[in-house]
Amino acid sequence: MGFEAIVEDNLNLDSTVLTRYGKQQGAKIGYNPKKRGRPSHHPLLAFLGSGYVVNLWNRSGNTASGEGCLPFFQQTVAALGENFRVWRVLCDSGFYLVKFIEHLETKGFSYIIAAPISHAIQNAIHDIALWEKLDEAIEVAQFHFEHKDEKWTHPRRYVAVRQHKGKRPKAVGKQLSLFEEYEDWGAYRYSVFITNDELLTPEEVWREYRPRANDENILKDLKEGMALSAFNLDNFWATEAVMLMTALVFHNMLHYLNRNILNRNRPKSQTKTVRAQYFILPAQLGNSGGTYRLRIAVKAGRLRARMIHFLNRIQQLPHRLNCIAVQT
Repeated sequence: MGFEAIVEDNLNLDSTVLTRYGKQQGAKIGYNPKKRGRPSHHPLLAFLGSGYVVNLWNRSGNTASGEGCLPFFQQTVAALGENFRVWRVLCDSGFYLVKFIEHLETKGFSYIIAAPISHAIQNAIHDIALWEKLDEAIEVAQFHFEHKDEKWTHPRRYVAVRQHKGKRPKAVGKQLSLFEEYEDWGAYRYSVFITNDELLTPEEVWREYRPRANDENILKDLKEGMALSAFNLDNFWATEAVMLMTALVFHNMLHYLNRNILNRNRPKSQTKTVRAQYFILPAQLGNSGGTYRLRIAVKAGRLRARMIHFLNRIQQLPHRLNCIAVQT
């Protein structure tokens, strides 16, 4: 976790696919949209809305997206501590599991989870009589729905969002396969969310969920900027240990610097950009008058001034890392 005094935030769960090119433990053939038929690992990750990674479990490549999410969630909440307040739990459709949803409700967690647009849910969307216009070619509606499976014991609240494909070419969501031949329905892409928060309007449910898309940017940064998928070992648990160091230590430290030093009031830079600008610089650690000095070979005056400014800011940070491995 990061080093900021964050005491409340959203908790987002997600999974990703890491393609493997060997016979490592746990590298199995499963869902792999980019490298079909290749073995992979399929780790679970937990993020705070502020961008920190707070938990990671490695899993075999033939594992379903939401498999093990309940004990993973319980461990994550326990690790965050009793004094941490989870605003909402946000997940994609891989976590649309009744046992997980019931646990969140029983423990009093507010959640918004993307729902897979099954035929039953498509029929429920088709029965919606009133859509509320939010913006050009964006409409929302709500309905209550209960699956016929006996595990789903009562109706729950759903929010549907539809975007016109012609007017919004980059519209996200899926078409209703049952009604795509009908002009009034085939022209839209739909997204559906299940939630237990009755205080939010349908528009607020959609807007509260949208920032979860940043998780994909974090995953991309972990893979491309920190080579999350490259450092894999024959031993399954050794591979997980490397993943944990990469995501929970290196990523979080760099994210902390990005938020508090490098780009405090600006959009955050990707890891590869930060590395190229500030980390891959020749330097020599020397000693002058009994004081260690870092001599950085930077001739450009603007960059040199920026580096000095950043180093001074780091020295002034109020947060400190406490390590008990060595004597202070």
